[in-house]
Amino acid sequence: MNDYCNRQGLDTIAVGSILGFIMEAREKGIITEKDLDGLDISWGNSLDLLPLIEKITKCEGVGDLLANGIGKAAEELGAEEFAIHIKNQAIPAHDPRFSKTLIIPYKLDPSPGRHTPFIELMIDLSKFNKMYPSLDKKRKIPDYYCYHQLTSSVGLCQFGLLTGNFPVLEFINLVTGLDLSEKDLITIGERILTVKHLFNIREGINPLEYHLPSRILNKAADGPNKNVSLIEEEDKILEEFLTAMKWDLHTTVPNNDHLKELGLEDLIGNNY
Repeated sequence: MNDYCNRQGLDTIAVGSILGFIMEAREKGIITEKDLDGLDISWGNSLDLLPLIEKITKCEGVGDLLANGIGKAAEELGAEEFAIHIKNQAIPAHDPRFSKTLIIPYKLDPSPGRHTPFIELMIDLSKFNKMYPSLDKKRKIPDYYCYHQLTSSVGLCQFGLLTGNFPVLEFINLVTGLDLSEKDLITIGERILTVKHLFNIREGINPLEYHLPSRILNKAADGPNKNVSLIEEEDKILEEFLTAMKWDLHTTVPNNDHLKELGLEDLIGNNY
């Protein structure tokens, strides 16, 4: 199934989320085999999963509905409580109850609901603070978030960076002929993130209006996260990041003086 999705250009996270959603909705009696064109999409039965994915690829039968995304499909089927997504973007299996700051990219990133912009675990795995000792360790979360914006923009694989010894700064300086400092890398990444964020603001989007599914915030029914709840911590985690980025705590609009510090003064006053 993974190979088929890759060959068809389907997002494996989105497809996996849809399959899990369909299984649970069927188990709870919200949908039936008839709704699924006779396919038996039940837990433990893998035989009908690939045919369903093929229907999604070709927009045939129920696949035409599911191809619109998990959020839209759940709304149409009346099964919203089983759909784990943000604005129709399926959330991956990376659980914020294990790594709390995943709340930040899931909700605040210009492309929300994704784990790739930031996972706090990678700060230590990549030896970020050791590679850039001049940076303030108290700002490691916003700094690494911005650093990853930079490394993604220059086409570096985040898995390769986890070796902790790839000379990113030297690499960029050699390729560009510039003489950037460690702090410059963070500033450039912050500029990238800020411009993307301002684009969304221009389109009337305030990420604080997104709602994280309660099932990734409440205590799990079982397993290692059964005693972990983020309901009371969500606001604090988001406020700390917004404050560090100098974005308004209510509108998320970046501070004008800070835009000037980033060299983005041309974007002050909705000029984006």
